[in-house]
Amino acid sequence: MFVHRIPNRNSPPCFLLREKYRESGKQKVRTLANLSHLPPDRIRAIERALRGDDILIARSLSNLAVLYHNMGDFEQAERYHRRALEAKRAALGARHPDIAVTLRNMGLMYADKGDLEKAEQYLDEAIAMLEATTGPDTGAVAGTLANLAELYIKQKRLDEAEALLSRAISIWEQVLDPRHPAVARALSELALLYLEQERLAEAETLQLRSTEILEHAMGPQHPDLATALGNLGLIYAAQGKRDQAESLQRRALAIRRESAT
Repeated sequence: MFVHRIPNRNSPPCFLLREKYRESGKQKVRTLANLSHLPPDRIRAIERALRGDDILIARSLSNLAVLYHNMGDFEQAERYHRRALEAKRAALGARHPDIAVTLRNMGLMYADKGDLEKAEQYLDEAIAMLEATTGPDTGAVAGTLANLAELYIKQKRLDEAEALLSRAISIWEQVLDPRHPAVARALSELALLYLEQERLAEAETLQLRSTEILEHAMGPQHPDLATALGNLGLIYAAQGKRDQAESLQRRALAIRRESAT
């Protein structure tokens, strides 16, 4: 439903409450009520309420898109993402954090689909919109920077990925806490990047910090800690520390077995 304003040349405009519907495969519009007799503030309140309904619908479309993405049905995921994007733009305007969320999700979908060019395009657009609407140093910006960094790592654009991860870590340390799990996960990503670049001492330092944060925040039996321990084991193996590497991998395996039971 929506409020349709119809201007009148020599009198106040007419306000009609209308809805779109489909009949015989064609989209049509019907009038439900004439709101012209209402005070302007009541009409504005109705418009705000209707936009709220539109947002709920748009978010439901987004949820469906993410569901299809997780199921591997990229055709349906893309279809519902585009419908959600159109609905959000109609309700919220051209730039809004909620629109940036859909842009980010589309970027992640295209990355998993293997269309890395489109993935980069949508993630770049999401970052720009988030920076413009929420500020440059928010958790949402940091998360999307980390998403784009993962894409760059897939493309072997490691220097660009390092810059994005470093910025994401800095933001998360400011808006969350230096010992937050989000910081730990980004540190681990950066450590693996350094491992690929054979910057082993730097990789070890970051991975040790990541592991310590996760053990403190999540507990000694959390699957995320198992991942961090495994990553540290890979770094030790690359350094030739075979005994330490094996010990860490065995501990990681024990945690995974425990969490699976």
